[in-house]
Amino acid sequence: MEEQNLYQYNKENAKKVEILAPAGSYNICKAVIQAGADAVYLGGDFFGARAYAGNFHENELIDAIEYAHQFDRKIYLTVNTLLKECEINSRLISYIKPYYEAGLDAVIVQDFGVFNLIRKYFPDLPIHASTQMTQTGPEGAEMLFKAGALRVVTSRELNCKEIKDIHDRCDVEIESFVHGALCYSYSGQCLLSSFNGTRSGNRGRCAQPCRLAYDVAGEKLKDGKYILSPKDMCALPVLPDVIEAGVYSLKIEGRMKNVTYAAGVTAIYRKYVDMYLEKGRKGYKVSRQDIMALMDLYNRGAFTEGYYTCGKGASMLSLGRPNHMGTKALRIMENVNGRIKCKALESINAHDVFEIDKEHSFSSGSALKEGETFVVNLPKKYRLNPGMELYRTKNAALTDWVRKCFESEHLKVQADISYTGITGRPMSLTIYNDSLSVTVEGAVVEKAARQPASKTKITEQLTKLGDTVLKPGHVEVILSEDAFIPASQLNELRREAAGKMVAALRGRKRRKAVGGLYNTKSINDKQICEIQKKPEPQISVLLERLEHFKTVLEFPRVSRIYFDYNLLYDAPSELLNAVKELHNMDKEAVLALPHILKAENGQIFESLLKIALEYNFDGYLVRNLEELGMAGRINKNARIYTDAGLYITNSHSKEQLKQFAEQAQTILCKMTLPYELTASELEPVTDYNTELIVYGKIPMMLSQQCVRKTVGKCDHNNGRIVIENQNNQYDVQSNCRFCYTLTRGAKPLDIRMAKEIYTKLCPGAIRLEISDEDEEKIRKLLQIEAFYEGTLNEDNRSTLGHFYRGVE
Repeated sequence: MEEQNLYQYNKENAKKVEILAPAGSYNICKAVIQAGADAVYLGGDFFGARAYAGNFHENELIDAIEYAHQFDRKIYLTVNTLLKECEINSRLISYIKPYYEAGLDAVIVQDFGVFNLIRKYFPDLPIHASTQMTQTGPEGAEMLFKAGALRVVTSRELNCKEIKDIHDRCDVEIESFVHGALCYSYSGQCLLSSFNGTRSGNRGRCAQPCRLAYDVAGEKLKDGKYILSPKDMCALPVLPDVIEAGVYSLKIEGRMKNVTYAAGVTAIYRKYVDMYLEKGRKGYKVSRQDIMALMDLYNRGAFTEGYYTCGKGASMLSLGRPNHMGTKALRIMENVNGRIKCKALESINAHDVFEIDKEHSFSSGSALKEGETFVVNLPKKYRLNPGMELYRTKNAALTDWVRKCFESEHLKVQADISYTGITGRPMSLTIYNDSLSVTVEGAVVEKAARQPASKTKITEQLTKLGDTVLKPGHVEVILSEDAFIPASQLNELRREAAGKMVAALRGRKRRKAVGGLYNTKSINDKQICEIQKKPEPQISVLLERLEHFKTVLEFPRVSRIYFDYNLLYDAPSELLNAVKELHNMDKEAVLALPHILKAENGQIFESLLKIALEYNFDGYLVRNLEELGMAGRINKNARIYTDAGLYITNSHSKEQLKQFAEQAQTILCKMTLPYELTASELEPVTDYNTELIVYGKIPMMLSQQCVRKTVGKCDHNNGRIVIENQNNQYDVQSNCRFCYTLTRGAKPLDIRMAKEIYTKLCPGAIRLEISDEDEEKIRKLLQIEAFYEGTLNEDNRSTLGHFYRGVE
């Protein structure tokens, strides 16, 4: 790599576009700043979405904040997981307080309750709405902005046109990923890891089951079984489009990656952001050398430009392997009993590493030019046949480049110097820049007995700033002609002033929290509910098929039916009759909206809501903030029921969700409780305003990708396909009208007979979600009396989910 990346930091460029780099350790934090990051995001001891990264302890994190601030860079703390009631009340505010006081620049937040409390206790601390909030359009972004978010981190699934729509319609800052790993699922809407064990992605402990091999029922997979494993994204070729769409912060993924990756990627993006800002589109040209360097740093079977230019399908997936592939580097020319002659397809460095198979590799002894050959002796057991091509998985030159350029500190902060030495007065030294100034005084200046001090020598002494981060700029020396200035006094004065200036730079954003330590309290409506609640919870049912409608009506205790939105298109007249029949029976009919809403589908969704108004539905089952905002805009005072994906894992998140509903000018009727809490964890969150799903197939992943398209079975009609991994089977349902797939576990959740529901939790309603069950099964499920008298069992046909075991 070229050493031109030892750049002069351009503050004006930073105001236009921010490069946001990851750091899993203090050394990486320093290296990415040296490499050109304008801001760094990192995690502390708690509540970060990468629990297995090398997260920062308190003193280390404060050091990182001060280190960044001395170079006028920023630190963002990830608090982007879902918190349980005990955690948010006992630990959150006291955890954030020391970082707030050190000058933390922002927090990245997923949990609505965290959002609520930070805004309350640290009102001047900027909040960035995490991509885990699944931000897909202007309605949700505007809602978050008005509630107090400075910035939204868009879902990776948005294209430039959709991002520009947010930018044009909302004043919020936009942060979007430009490089690194892609999740198969919309971030924040994946429970696959959670229900494969206890490692929840919403708690920062994703086990990455999407990187495993899967079989597809009835299909022979020729290109590989990693059908849920996306290739990494590299937006470098389309960076001008991304910036012009309104993205201010360009985010590099990789808090789990090493220093070579983090600093190397940051430096390359720094180069091209500066190129674009200085030369514009016409002068923006990406070199093959830099793309290959990024590939060497990490790639899963080449790059894509992510959803900025791609839609979905096999071309976006690394079907053959889920991990680093490296770059094609060697071709086997001959193999004589393990004496292997190789030809270099690229320039080779000494100590590069080449992969033989998943478990074995070898390294080069010396550097080679492209086209040159060398011989290596390897065990005969390796089947390395002539014509085979080997991949380089470690580029030693990149490692050396990062170590030389960025792990060693070269950045300096320019400071002007003003010295005054007037006889009979204390000498003084001021070091200053555009924003800070420190002045120190020394001994009284005496008259020279022989040779007086010279301005030249004093200037020379004052600019010896040594190993500090300061670099001398303009130097002014005011000196009496007869002044005597001992070198020792001048050196002491310089050291003191420089030390104070560095301390001022590091502490330039320090502030004081008001009120000391805080203990927050639960917010719930338990006492109100004791008066309002009925002896038993309401029973509601969600239907995907109208053929089940009459069977459900046989049970008078069912007071509300949610109808899947697809029924408006597939059976409009039958659905209209069903709504009328429910109203005649004094029961509620609620339309269950799509699980995701992107801006490109906004017009279709608006039409859907208008049709629903004509059908006289009693309300909407809303799955995300984008739908909530649009529902309120189309139908003020709409009755809203929020689904489990709008997480309420603590009482403060419930309070914030109520505020969002009020902000959208809607009436919040029920909030669905999340899947990942135990019975005891649900207790402080549950009241008459909540609904608990007691039966149904659990939504494991919500994705823009489509397995049917990946295996060549796409017909642009809703359909289902089954995938399997070891003993786990999943049903993948395509929803083509709104262009997403929903992956659900084959075994349904069944906690209908859990006694705690009726004796301790007492939710306002319980819900059964019916998909492909037959009439006999539905009748058995709706034997309401059995809920209270039956025995709770988990067998091969159902699961108790996390109701007792919980998540980490």
